[in-house]
Order: sequence, then C-alpha cells, then structure tokens
Amino acid sequence: MDKGYLCSSTWFYCRSHRTLMNLWDEIVISLNEEMDQIKTNLVEGGAGDYATYKELSGFYQGLAWARNDLTRIVKTRFHDEEGD
Repeated sequence: MDKGYLCSSTWFYCRSHRTLMNLWDEIVISLNEEMDQIKTNLVEGGAGDYATYKELSGFYQGLAWARNDLTRIVKTRFHDEEGD
C-alpha cells in the first residue's frame, strides 16, 4: 500500500504537488530545448528558402505561445487551489 494514502491529506497534497511541478518543469525544459533548436537552425541559415523560414518561425511562435499560455494556466490553477 502506498504510504501517501496512510498520511495526512496535507502531506499527500504536498507530495502530489511536487510531482506535478517536477512534471511541469520537464515539459517547460523540453519546449525550451525545441525552441532553442529552431532558433539555432534559423540563425545558422538552416532555412533554405522563405517558405521554410516561415514554417520554422511559425513553429517557434506556436511553441512559445504554448509554453507561455500553459505556464499561465498552471500558475493560475495552483494559485486558485492554494486559496481554497
């Protein structure tokens, strides 16, 4: 039996919150790494033509939007849960 179920709800909440934040950190790191690869590719002339440049730029903008918006959502939800 998992010890998390035997302990107080506060301890279980803290433990699950840490797990969620660790997962979120991994997601943000992964998005940042992908964005860095695209940025490096663009800076080093990896886009052979304008269509490829537009595609890579759009990809970068989409990843940046996802990272920023999801970060806002996670922070908002966490803040809402702390207020309860």
